[in-house]
Amino acid sequence: MAINPALLGAVANQAGGIVDGAYWVGGLSSLRAVIKTLFASDSTSTLAATLGSNTYGFAGCGDGMVAGYSAGNDIGVSPWGTNVISKQTFADESNVELSSVLPQLRWMLAAAGNAGNDGYFAGGHYRPAGTGTPATPMDTLFKIDFSDDSVSTSAETLTQDMMGLGGLANNGVAAYWTGGMDASRVDTIDKTDFSDDSTANIVDTLSSNAVYVTGFANSGTAGYTGSGHDGSVGLDFVDKITFSDDGVAALAATITTRWTVASAGQKGEHGYFAGGYQSPDSPTGYVDTIEKLDFSDDSIGAAGSTLPAASGSKADFACDSGL
Repeated sequence: MAINPALLGAVANQAGGIVDGAYWVGGLSSLRAVIKTLFASDSTSTLAATLGSNTYGFAGCGDGMVAGYSAGNDIGVSPWGTNVISKQTFADESNVELSSVLPQLRWMLAAAGNAGNDGYFAGGHYRPAGTGTPATPMDTLFKIDFSDDSVSTSAETLTQDMMGLGGLANNGVAAYWTGGMDASRVDTIDKTDFSDDSTANIVDTLSSNAVYVTGFANSGTAGYTGSGHDGSVGLDFVDKITFSDDGVAALAATITTRWTVASAGQKGEHGYFAGGYQSPDSPTGYVDTIEKLDFSDDSIGAAGSTLPAASGSKADFACDSGL
């Protein structure tokens, strides 16, 4: 009988105490909580580990089955952004603030991880500490080296300054940065090649101009991105980026209309959309909803659990033994 190597890896991984799951970190109302949804059962619980400070409006990415990283923060008072990076080690579910920090303060940025190599933190708002200068979107790409947690600034940048964008990764190949806002909301998608960090727009665009977009990947096959806000209402669209040709198409299935949604996926299985601010769908406000997208048929439905409390503006990442 043929044995699936990926399945053997997943079994060995979980036997060693590391269990694949989506992590929902911080966020409005949760602030310091680290919450995990298990991919195998959809069960959701709050872990013992917490962030070192109240955090929301930030971003996260994962290093396969090793660790997840979150960075930035909308701290709610001037200058709003921070440069703190937190690391969730999957083996013992501990969370610590690293001595390494982002080169500048950031909030409302995006992140994507290239497991075994680097994590990328893209764009976001910036305001110099101690000044009344208006916050401005940025085009920078910060990198964290997963081998030693050192941080650097890539020589490459996004194609334009951007905040409130989504991020996802085709592991070993490229990161995709979706939507966002500079002077106005955009529908463009940037692609960063992991081999040299070169970044350019792909030809296809999102179904809508949107800010506060979210995204995750079925690595090797496709990325999923959507939700957000168009300036008037929350959005329910989910677009699929096929990695083989970078074609983009809207799914027939949608999520409830909301923005500042967290999301994460497991290669070959499914992904989740968690929390966010819901409007115009009822009830209006932050929700505890978790919706599940099945990669086998791109259907979307309610997951088997909810967040412990209504929340939005979380960072997200996944422990995924398939990467």
